[in-house]
Amino acid sequence: MLANAGFNLFAVFRYPGYEAAQRKDAQSEIQDYLAANPAFASQMFSVGVSAGAEILKNNPGNCVVVK
Repeated sequence: MLANAGFNLFAVFRYPGYEAAQRKDAQSEIQDYLAANPAFASQMFSVGVSAGAEILKNNPGNCVVVK
């Protein structure tokens, strides 16, 4: 694991476009997976919304009201 971290650190500094290319590949893989599995995407959206609502409900002092 340390060797992999060292290699990634080396690659990021030696080749500046490496990190952006990895990020783009990972993002496209996630988008492809969610497009192929709409039920999973819908479920994760519901979980995210309900978790956000629960956080706001439990911390009303942290809510920001925009007028």
